[in-house]
Amino acid sequence: AMDLKARSQRSLQAVRASGVNHGDEHDANLLWNAERCSIMVIDFDCAVLRQPLNHTWLSVLPGVKRKR
Repeated sequence: AMDLKARSQRSLQAVRASGVNHGDEHDANLLWNAERCSIMVIDFDCAVLRQPLNHTWLSVLPGVKRKR
């Protein structure tokens, strides 16, 4: 089983990989989610987007038609 330190780092890495600089990374902003068996990062008051997110919209994917 992965230890809590490793799980915390993995969750923080996921936040960073999403283009978010949390700005307040410390233990008080990490919560255990028993349902998902993972660490949740909370308190994004100081967070800043490092870059615009590049989302792929479903409407532009081939084979996906918009409902009218």
